[in-house]
Amino acid sequence: MTWEAVITVLGTVASFRGAWVSIRESRKAAMAATEAERARMGILQHRQARELSELQSLFRRAANAMAKYGPGGGIETLIGANSQQDAREVLSLLLVMGEWGCRLTSEHDVQTEDNVQEALRLLESFDSCTAEDRRPTGSQLLLSVNALGALLSRVQASQEDAAGRR
Repeated sequence: MTWEAVITVLGTVASFRGAWVSIRESRKAAMAATEAERARMGILQHRQARELSELQSLFRRAANAMAKYGPGGGIETLIGANSQQDAREVLSLLLVMGEWGCRLTSEHDVQTEDNVQEALRLLESFDSCTAEDRRPTGSQLLLSVNALGALLSRVQASQEDAAGRR
């Protein structure tokens, strides 16, 4: 064998070895990318769960505030009631729902904007009505708040389903 043939064989072996190392490293990189994507999705799911938990808390506070105006509440439930504070509880829920509504709508195919607008309209009416009209308006507002709560429950259920499929 000539030196040129030996050098050619050594070069070919080195090329195959380099290709093998490249393939092995690319597999490691692909596994690392998959793991990074999984970690990113976990972080996103955790953040969404935290946001939904915060929304659920705001919903419960708003629903509890408006429950005294609903059909289950008697005249005694309105004695000493602070309608402005009750309206603030609902408003805080609506502001956060309005802020996050576009994310909820696009990610979970749930229409929140219309429900938030309807609740804002009822809240404005509730805030400006007389004490005698507060119960029927408050009852309608309670229904609207409960509809938002149902939307939140559906979003949470779809998020849990998506997390279970992964």
